Amino acid sequence: MQNQLKLLKKENILRSSCLSSKSLNALQKWISYAKFSDINPYDFQLCCKELIGIALQKDLEGSNLEEFFGENMQSVTEDILQSCPKKSVKDYLLFDFRNIIGCFSISLTIMYLICGTLWKEITLANFLGITIFFGIWFIYLKCITSDKYRNRFFTPKLKQKLLRTFSIYFIFIGISILIAYNMKETLSFVTLHIPNIFFCVVLVALWLILTILQNKYIQKISSQKRWIE
Repeated sequence: MQNQLKLLKKENILRSSCLSSKSLNALQKWISYAKFSDINPYDFQLCCKELIGIALQKDLEGSNLEEFFGENMQSVTEDILQSCPKKSVKDYLLFDFRNIIGCFSISLTIMYLICGTLWKEITLANFLGITIFFGIWFIYLKCITSDKYRNRFFTPKLKQKLLRTFSIYFIFIGISILIAYNMKETLSFVTLHIPNIFFCVVLVALWLILTILQNKYIQKISSQKRWIE
């Protein structure tokens, strides 16, 4: 069975291409804001589908989606987001954690290949550093998707808020690197007697398991919340 979430995304992209420029601009503003929410990815796409349907209807009536939102777009957007289910621990695990595991495993494998340490034994410092990295990443993710942060984000000073978001992201990366470096200096002599390639294989295997579970989870959600009319 095909991944219903991917099909829903494709459907939304195709339908949004038929919108007027004003409606499309309003939809993109909504998406940019809603990305900082902690709603389930499937429900996020369902919201997009519903808004696209409203926008298409408004365009036929000679209006547009901007007029639907009115002057206080943030208030209407928040009402939509608050009506959607929040992410559960399972959602974070199967969507966010799976994504970063995939990127991290590829980056780590390439780094080990370039450095020629693919068969070198992994140290305790590296292992703990990676664990702490995922911990800090989760805290960062929870912070930027909180209602309090999002409410301050969609303001006339949007560029300043975007700059602050990216600054926080780079600070997060810097702290992770600093912690990993300090641990490497103090615990680099302790090895786990496991080659780096084994650790990479474990990460890839974990990504595959999460992918299978994610597909089953999406299939279950899509059977409960059908989007095909």
